[in-house]
Amino acid sequence: MLRSFTLFAFFLFATLSSISQSLTFDELVLLRSKDLEFVHEYMTKKGYVLSGTDNPIDIDEYNSAHWAYKKSHENKALYWFYYFSGDGLTNIITFQTANGKAIEAAKVRMKALGYKLTDKDIITNGLSFTYQKDKILVIITNKIDEEIDYDSEAQNIFEIKIRKTYVYSNNNSKKGDTSLLDKLFENPENE
Repeated sequence: MLRSFTLFAFFLFATLSSISQSLTFDELVLLRSKDLEFVHEYMTKKGYVLSGTDNPIDIDEYNSAHWAYKKSHENKALYWFYYFSGDGLTNIITFQTANGKAIEAAKVRMKALGYKLTDKDIITNGLSFTYQKDKILVIITNKIDEEIDYDSEAQNIFEIKIRKTYVYSNNNSKKGDTSLLDKLFENPENE
């Protein structure tokens, strides 16, 4: 009896600890509103490791940092989290995973909070769905990982990006349209 309980407790702990490394939609919204120090401490406590940063020279550009959970030598991870910030600019976050269940849970929570689908599109190697509530945009993409051979099963990569509908520069003028902002995310591994 004790052995069965110990075995059950071990599997329960293992399952819960792997689930807790994913980020919920509420956590993503919270992290977008916080400063870099808070985000770094939060991600570190969740078991993520700082994986890279980018600090552009132009003051009106975003600085970025990204963290990975269980990163391999092939530069793949179970979860990636990207944090973009800049002087006078609103924060943008991106969460990437191959775990479709984590994304579906986020969609359920978004809909419960009142986010509405405002756009859907077929993009290169994937699909894009945009949701909005007030001035917050959530863009969910489902992409096919191009690095996997076509002989094997295609791997789907899911991404959630959260940002305000407009991003302002230091002089409080609009900093480009959404297509310009999306260029930040075309290749987040640029370092």
